Amino acid sequence: MVQRGRQVDGATPIFDTLLSLAASSQDPASGGRHKVWGSRALWVPPQTSTIASHLPKAVGAAFALERGLALDLDMPVPDDSIVVATFGDASANHSTAQGAINAAIWGSYQHLPMVRMTNTFVLNGPDTPEDIISSTPNGVYVAKLGGGSVNTATGDFVFGMTEAYLIEDGKITEPLREGNLIGNGPKVLRDIDMLATDFAMGNPGTCGKDGQGVPVGDGQPTLRVKELTIGGTAA
Repeated sequence: MVQRGRQVDGATPIFDTLLSLAASSQDPASGGRHKVWGSRALWVPPQTSTIASHLPKAVGAAFALERGLALDLDMPVPDDSIVVATFGDASANHSTAQGAINAAIWGSYQHLPMVRMTNTFVLNGPDTPEDIISSTPNGVYVAKLGGGSVNTATGDFVFGMTEAYLIEDGKITEPLREGNLIGNGPKVLRDIDMLATDFAMGNPGTCGKDGQGVPVGDGQPTLRVKELTIGGTAA
């Protein structure tokens, strides 16, 4: 706590510790209600409760930090913060300690490491969107994509098209409805033959896998893929 205090102007960690030892009403951590070691101003949670009452608070703080990041909230601490709590064998015998440890283990089990999408981007190229459309005799112009799935072993994917149109003789014509894009990720990347200069970020989404939902982002310019399978209801 002393080391943390050196990073904050006006902090008095040694004096605050003495106030805690004396159970002073001026103790900034507990207000004299309990002999604890910690500091709200320095973001050091109480560490010395003999009945382990600080452990559920530490678990709750860790969950709150994770949820705050997922919801893109303004956080009062750095994004890479972690919560550390110390306790001894006397505290470990209390039910509050067992409950906190079980909750932490359950939370960790819900988020097993696994291969998944994070953030994907395709950079600008030399073409214009108008040139891409006008140089395509026949094709499909996809304005918006919906949900889908990917086989992470093979790269095969299926994604729904929520807004798409036919391209005929270099012009956007009739709308398509309830169509799917079907292909293979690595092959699609190799088959990109035109890239425009209008890079833009897509709407934030969620990658779901085995019950987990992780925020993801993507961005790309208008681009053309030489071939893809289109499936679904006819226009």
